Amino acid sequence: MSMEHRGWDDEILKELFNDRDQDCIRSVPLNEDMRQYRIYWSKESSGEYSVRSAYRLLQVQKALWRQEDNDSFWRKIWKIRALPKVLNLVWRSLSQCLPTMMLLRQKHVRVESSCPLVDGDGDSSWVKPHESIIKVSVDATTFREYSGSGMGVIVIDAGGELIITKTVCRHRVLCPELAEALAIKEALSWIKNQGWQGVIGESDFLVAVQAIRSKAPMVSPFGRVIEACRAMLRDLNTVSLFFIKRSANVAAHELARVSYSIPDRVFDWSFVPIGAFNALKADLLS
Repeated sequence: MSMEHRGWDDEILKELFNDRDQDCIRSVPLNEDMRQYRIYWSKESSGEYSVRSAYRLLQVQKALWRQEDNDSFWRKIWKIRALPKVLNLVWRSLSQCLPTMMLLRQKHVRVESSCPLVDGDGDSSWVKPHESIIKVSVDATTFREYSGSGMGVIVIDAGGELIITKTVCRHRVLCPELAEALAIKEALSWIKNQGWQGVIGESDFLVAVQAIRSKAPMVSPFGRVIEACRAMLRDLNTVSLFFIKRSANVAAHELARVSYSIPDRVFDWSFVPIGAFNALKADLLS
């Protein structure tokens, strides 16, 4: 390992290992910031131990976490000593029967797609960026059959025109949470390298967006990536990150799905893969 460049020493690898072993070694992710390794709790995205996740793990190991418990759950709900209207509200909320904006839109009721309390978050359909704003949409997916993950990034300008798209493929990253966090980090790095100003970043992975906005310390591999994203956003003071629904991020999702077959590529409009092309065209014409 080369400490100066924080990566694997290719000369030593070529001298000691065959081609197959060299590829396997290079696929092992390294601690980029060179901080000391720590023990973390893998059942929480933050890496911190919690009684809740430990209890859930024990139930799974004892085969006590069963689908049949659903009926028991509802019986306990209805036995709660509360006013009937309170129980009805709880039932409607848990059954997704409340007239939320998302559900109303699914029923073709014309309402605003964004949350009225958090400006910019929760869009369920693609929205053209405002004047002088660049929109960067990112998504990730995992490929169990290939033991890796991929990501897609799509950049749109204020005129609704495609600037560029990008795919990235990573080996040995099978955790969906980590893949999504790495995708956001990759997008932020790209924004920084391109020198773009006035950028809105969008991801449909709420856990990562909330974690980046939080100030809670995180020691897990997921948490280390989140901390790197926080640091980049502090430097990129004209860049904001928002959560959107999957339905508003279809083009980036389609690009991520084909990232394994066309890894580490940059496309203009003429060469965008067909699935992402169709989704982009639908967004831009909406």
